[in-house]
This record gives sequence, structure tokens and C-alpha cells, in this order.
Amino acid sequence: MSEKFHVPIIKHLADQDDLLQNRDAGLVPEQEHLADQLANEIYEHAISNNFKVLVFCVSSKRRAMETAELVEKSLERKSVKLRIVVDIDTNLREIDQGKFILPEDYKPGDTFEGLKIAGKIFGAESFNPEDPTKDNLDYRFGDPFLQADGSYKYPELQKYFSEPGESYKDVLLRFYSQIIKLSENLERFTDKVEPVIFTHGQPHQIFTDLAEVAEKICNEGFTFEEGSLPRFCWNIYKARRKGVVPFGQIIFVSAEHVCRPEMIELLKREIAYLKESPADDLVLER
Repeated sequence: MSEKFHVPIIKHLADQDDLLQNRDAGLVPEQEHLADQLANEIYEHAISNNFKVLVFCVSSKRRAMETAELVEKSLERKSVKLRIVVDIDTNLREIDQGKFILPEDYKPGDTFEGLKIAGKIFGAESFNPEDPTKDNLDYRFGDPFLQADGSYKYPELQKYFSEPGESYKDVLLRFYSQIIKLSENLERFTDKVEPVIFTHGQPHQIFTDLAEVAEKICNEGFTFEEGSLPRFCWNIYKARRKGVVPFGQIIFVSAEHVCRPEMIELLKREIAYLKESPADDLVLER
């Protein structure tokens, strides 16, 4: 595999703000010109590296699939030399935020206060801003959190969610598994074949964080204790953060680093640790 092997990671284009569809609405119309811009970048990357086949690895959410479809159509108009294969992968979907209790008069585009409140609680529970030893990666999005004494830690969420969503641990297990799957299929991705990933903001950020960790491991001999990867990546994200990932943002991540054997073994150990250990027992970076 070439040292120039960099995987394009793309956040979907702007989607319709319609919670009646349980966060699975399609794209806002008339974004073909933005898809053309993405297609141009992918095309230039493919041609400069002499790729012949692009494997579109696509989240199972509508907005990601529709983005990939628009980009595929644009590439087909641009070149008959590139073959495109589409692979829908549920591991690339965003976090499940649970089931909402929407106001009776809710209309698409309305602000749903429950998401704002739940988002702040989710971030503080998953990665405690004051004490990293209290990180709770098992906390589920929108969960009122029933305590031992029978009271709720976040009773205000009861009126917004009928069921909580996934935890950050759930998301990490899915995404770490996806990277391992990518590494196991690298033989498919020769000097002529390359994956293109269509996903969402959160997976986009996680992939970016892991790429930085991989760079440190490969180039600096960086090591850390088992179980500390989630918090370490979170610290990278917080230091880099400049707001949410823009719709249609594309980055190119080095597969040589992220999929190197030592990185894959690290991810496998982290998966085992996350599955076996309570979140509040995670060993944090020293």
C-alpha cells in the first residue's frame, strides 16, 4: 500500500431538521453543487494516486446515503474511468439519541429544548469536566438516571424522552470495530482501490482523534495505559474543537497509521476493556 494512502472521511450534507422522523430525515434539496465540490476533491485525489475503484463505505442513515448517492452521480458524470462500489455499514451511523416526547404542536424546524439539555448532560456524564475518575461512558443519552434511592438525577429529562439512547461506550465499540474491519479488508484496498467513508459529525471527530493518536504512536513512540484511550481522545477533541463539524466537510486520514498492527491491537484491547470494565473503573492517562 502506498504511503500516499489517505482515506477520505466525509460528513453528510445538510439534512432536514425534522424530529418526527427520529433523526433520520433526508437531505435539504438543491445541494448538488456541494456534492460536485466533494466529487471534485475525491476525483483529484483518485486520479493523482491512480485509483481505479472507490469503495463508498456509507452510514445506514438516510442523510449519509443520499450524500453518497449525489457524489456518486457527480463522479459518474465526471469520469467513466472510476468504478464505484457502495457498502452500507451500520457501524458508521451516529449515536442513537433515544425516543423523543415532542410537543403536540411540533413542526419540522422547531427547536426541541430536550436535545439541548440532554446534550449538555451527556457530555458532562461521559467525560466529567472536574474529575476524570468520574467519567461515565455507560451513561445513555437522554436518561433521567434512576438512582439507588429511587430518585432521578436528571428528572427534567423525563418529559422529553420516552426511552434513552446509546451511551458513548456503545458508539466507541461500534467505531473501533469499524476501524478493525477496515484493517482486515486492507488487502482489498490496493494501490488501485480505496475506501471513501460517508458518516456523521461524531464519528468524523472520533476518526480524527484516533488519527492523531496513531501519529503519536507511530512517530513518537507514544504509549498509555489500557482503558485510557477514550479520555485521551476526548482531550484531543476538546483542545482542537472549534464548533461542530460542518456539513460536507472532508478530511483525508492516513490509513497506514490508523490501521497499523500496533494500533489495531490497541483498539482490540480497548474494546475488550470497555466490554469487561464498568466505566467508572477506567484507568485514565497519567
